[in-house]
Amino acid sequence: MTAVGSDVAFNTAQQWLQTCLQDHPSCLRRELPFLPTRVIDVGTERHDDEVVKLYISKRTDHHDYAALSYCWGGPQSIRLTTANFNSMTHEILVDPLPQTIKDAIRVTRRLGIRFLWIDALCIIQEGDDSDKLREVGIMGAIFKNAILTITAASARGVSDGFLETRPGPTSVPLPFDSGSTGKIGTVRLVRTQNLTHNPMEPLNQRGWTLQEAFLSRRMLIYGEEEMVWHCHVENSKQTAGSLFHCVEDPSLSKAKAFDANIPLTSQKHQIWTILVEQYTRRGLSVQEDRLAAITGVIVELKPIFQDDCSFGTWHQNFSRQLAWYCNYSWCKVKESSKLSCAPSWSWASRSSQTRFVPEFQPSDENFWTINSNNALELIGKLRSAKEVRKRERRSWDIAWDSKLLEEDRGFDRFVEEYEGREVFCFLLGWGPSPGSAASKTCSLVLIRHIEEPGVYQRVGLGFSKYNTTLYKSEEVQTVILA
Repeated sequence: MTAVGSDVAFNTAQQWLQTCLQDHPSCLRRELPFLPTRVIDVGTERHDDEVVKLYISKRTDHHDYAALSYCWGGPQSIRLTTANFNSMTHEILVDPLPQTIKDAIRVTRRLGIRFLWIDALCIIQEGDDSDKLREVGIMGAIFKNAILTITAASARGVSDGFLETRPGPTSVPLPFDSGSTGKIGTVRLVRTQNLTHNPMEPLNQRGWTLQEAFLSRRMLIYGEEEMVWHCHVENSKQTAGSLFHCVEDPSLSKAKAFDANIPLTSQKHQIWTILVEQYTRRGLSVQEDRLAAITGVIVELKPIFQDDCSFGTWHQNFSRQLAWYCNYSWCKVKESSKLSCAPSWSWASRSSQTRFVPEFQPSDENFWTINSNNALELIGKLRSAKEVRKRERRSWDIAWDSKLLEEDRGFDRFVEEYEGREVFCFLLGWGPSPGSAASKTCSLVLIRHIEEPGVYQRVGLGFSKYNTTLYKSEEVQTVILA
């Protein structure tokens, strides 16, 4: 259905929602949820009321609410601050609001839902940093508990809106003879081949929206081509007679992740690594949000995984998750910059896409601990790169954590020094290097920390052939990695 803002479209969306609420036990919540800290009260009587207001929830408030998933597309013209907080609790004029927010209010009202959560209007964006920190930490629960997530997938910015009529597929008019009446009519010939679309584009290019989609119980998606429904039971449900074929977003394959009956083994590890690889392909306006934008998923998965997570690394499969490297073919910036939101041993410390070594086998499952300073203490074999025999060096590939080492390349030749500091190799385990099926010795590539004596930091992941003699006679030792 291309007329996504029509009465027919709203009636269809309402029918989808009611069917899910009545016939999909796996989509239901156990009880009516608490309202988020603040929501927008869109009213219940008039669909055309030009005023809404910010509602401050009470501890006893149990209500259904919708949540909006959308692209900011830059600074917000209207947002909640400490300066306008009181006035917004009295009234917010609808007309000056950006079009995407106005459209979301319209959808919420037409579906008979009173409350709507929008981050820009429900989280204090200026004047109280503690509020943003607290609310971002519970965003996962906000989307998980919403009765519906309204997904403005077609809007590249908050000013675009998403209820405009789509052009539909290209067609060719053909005349036809109506027969008994003798009149000439017209039919339209539509080429159905290649009428595929991803209903989450371009929204799925934004990092923050992965957790919103991954955790939402139900999504009413306004894609670039048409309106699509997602829930735990029915994925990519389209209107009757749709000519388009939906392409599923792999990041939305969440059923296994939330199935508590699946053992916490390599299968859960695989779910997480795929999720991280999907997430890190997306863009972030603020690179330091690398961890914050996926914290909601981590919080919600902890009771399912029955595990702890440190800087995006789950403890039960910790040793395997250390075998990550930067994939520069998806890097949206000129370099993979070092971020301060995570220590160097975590994938979250770099701004490029993360990949994990498949079928990686660590040298030891329990060779690590995290100390009170969030430094990683490893027990294993450490050698200087200078001690690698010259005839072995050609067999080494190093996936550097920064693209800046040699022009625009992620892989480089074997080196003894990095930025003027001696390079060290720590035996991590065995697995295939990127682009190779053969298993190789895998090492963390380290340099000494410039400010902390006796401490190292990671700068890459190295691969060498099985017959390397580098670690043959070395005794194990404790290596501290910040």
